[in-house]
Amino acid sequence: MVKFFVMAPIFIDYNGDLVEENLVVFSSGNKKTVETIVTGAGLKKFSSEVFHYHANQQEVLNIANALAQERNLYPYYLEISHKSTAEISTVASLIVDENLKFLVAFEIECTGYTDAGDFIYESLKNRSPIENLGLSGWRDEVLAKAKTVVLDIMGQCAKSIGVSAPLEASFVLDSFYPLVISDEAAQIDMSELFTNEESSAEQSHSALVGDNKEAFVRIGWNYGLSLGLNDATANLKIISFLLFLQSYYYQMRFFKLYFLNKLEDLIVQKEISKAESETFARLKLSYHKFTLHFMNYKTGLNPKYYSEFEKVEWLWHLKDDMEIIDRAFEIQNERADKLYQATVEKDNDTQNLALKLITVLQIFGIYSIYYDGLQLSKEPISYFKGATLLAVILSVVIVALLWKNGLKAMFANKKRD
Repeated sequence: MVKFFVMAPIFIDYNGDLVEENLVVFSSGNKKTVETIVTGAGLKKFSSEVFHYHANQQEVLNIANALAQERNLYPYYLEISHKSTAEISTVASLIVDENLKFLVAFEIECTGYTDAGDFIYESLKNRSPIENLGLSGWRDEVLAKAKTVVLDIMGQCAKSIGVSAPLEASFVLDSFYPLVISDEAAQIDMSELFTNEESSAEQSHSALVGDNKEAFVRIGWNYGLSLGLNDATANLKIISFLLFLQSYYYQMRFFKLYFLNKLEDLIVQKEISKAESETFARLKLSYHKFTLHFMNYKTGLNPKYYSEFEKVEWLWHLKDDMEIIDRAFEIQNERADKLYQATVEKDNDTQNLALKLITVLQIFGIYSIYYDGLQLSKEPISYFKGATLLAVILSVVIVALLWKNGLKAMFANKKRD
């Protein structure tokens, strides 16, 4: 029996500036609201009952089993499709983590082949086991249903914080990651499957194999294989940390693309609003919360799984991504702080100018009252002339000060703009 697990991340097209950033911040700090929205869309929380229900099924349903035991990875799920024929059993589920990262998990269990190795080779051509097994129509039905649910959830989340609803949810076939598990050992050399993308140095021996010379375990760039291991616990752990790494990998992708766009904007941007500055700060906190969650999971693994996890982390360049993003946050904060300080100073200059103009108006107001008083008392016009001269002198002095401290700076700023 050969089992294929295909993990398909969902990409969301957001509508407008800062929409995705605000939703990332929202998902990090509003756990209860997220749970209400997600469960309201029909998804369920993993529980021990889910594990027992799936364990009693004829089909393996390993993803549900793995997640039921480690519910903090993807706590919500929705079984979209569950079909069986004489030679193929299929299950497809939408799973969602606490950061509102969505993944469709396809599970395909196959019998009726002659040699497991040849069958796997043929099935993994172009990294497309679903197509190679003649299940494209089923896949498209599942993805269409998943997109509807995802857009409903994200629309509700966007509405709750007053931002535009996402425009579309999509899938990229090249981002699908297949994992193949079989208790049968392959009769042919499976390492050739990995030579296209990985060097021989990267195809290191797995600590999970131990003394089992027939077993072949490799989690690569394009796909993962666990053949002849005959260790259900180890296979479930491989599934669970691959699901976790998929979520982390595509969360890193968000931050990388965010900074690519945002740093380009900050190069030409001349001022920044308080709301935008606060969003940056909250986004940084969300990122650090996410990385702490990642480290908490990683350090909780026992040594042999930790070793395998680190190899995948290195092969997928996740450590490099983390270093790049940490540095990008520093650069963004420096630039955003300077822009915000410049914006505050500009606002202060404008306020100071307004206060000085009010002072001039008040002088003329006092002068007007004084003049009216002279008219009523029929005092000599010389008093009026004296008052006029005094008002003119004060006005000239104040305008000169305005020019020196306010107007000149304002006009200079306009010229630079």
